[in-house]
Amino acid sequence: MIEKSGHQYFIYFQGRHHLDNFVLSQCLLIFTIFFDLISFQFKKRKIIVFCFFLAAAFNATHFYLLEQPTAAWLMFMGSVRYFVSIFFPSRKVAIPFLIIPIAVLFLTFTGIASILACLGSMIKTSAVFCKHDKKLRQFMMVGTVFWIINNAIVHSPLGVLMEVLFLTSNLIAYYRYYINRTL
Repeated sequence: MIEKSGHQYFIYFQGRHHLDNFVLSQCLLIFTIFFDLISFQFKKRKIIVFCFFLAAAFNATHFYLLEQPTAAWLMFMGSVRYFVSIFFPSRKVAIPFLIIPIAVLFLTFTGIASILACLGSMIKTSAVFCKHDKKLRQFMMVGTVFWIINNAIVHSPLGVLMEVLFLTSNLIAYYRYYINRTL
């Protein structure tokens, strides 16, 4: 559609570009949801964390497309963190991954969503460097709540759904493995 003024056309194009990024960002979350949902259904910590690695990579791109720099960088660092923790689950290795989110927060701060993303990232960092899956699951539940709120604030409906499904999957698996061992 051609508008009378070049300025109006530019606004139309900008709106279309933004819409395309939003739709693509939400589509990428389908992959994130898949890896998040299957992650907690495994018992082995390394397989759980590998699924987190893949999910975080897709999620980082989702936030980049939504122009959320803090969340994008934190998820990117999260994917690196998950990959490193597969091979080095030591608490000492966690230290840089607990400091980096604070630096990212100061460099990319855009408001309350940045703070929530930082807190969620730091809690999930503590989770992923737990040697046993039970503590990992407990910390992940708490960190996920921060990401649910963040996704609501940045208007990512599939992001909210993804995190709710992630939390639900974690709760089901936690119930199966630690509360009702008969399933």
